[in-house]
Amino acid sequence: DAAAVSSSSSLKRGSYENYSWTQNVDDVEITVPVPPEFLRLGPLKTKRVSLTFPRGGLHLAVDNLPLLVFPKLFDKISIDDASWSLDDGDEKTGGKKIVISLEKSDPREWAVLHLDEQPSSAKKKGIDL
Repeated sequence: DAAAVSSSSSLKRGSYENYSWTQNVDDVEITVPVPPEFLRLGPLKTKRVSLTFPRGGLHLAVDNLPLLVFPKLFDKISIDDASWSLDDGDEKTGGKKIVISLEKSDPREWAVLHLDEQPSSAKKKGIDL
């Protein structure tokens, strides 16, 4: 419904060189573009991708090569409900993407995706967190 859309659009999100993320109160979605060098060995198939959650962090790899590593996520997730999928991208952006869906253990807004990421308000104010 419209209320859910407008309330979730005000929640924190981020877009960086090697990933972007969005959230609602219950879930986090991370989109990771797959660099061309990871496609040199042929088409990206699900068996080439691994996603693990060591010690509260996130580790995404293709052919055992790290693609995205966060030592510690902002908060706990339900690992059993975590999933990922391959997206072919669109004509404008091109290229493959891996989309990771995480269910939060504690439904609430996350200030950041992972603990090495500073909130945008802190960056603007020059505060080192």
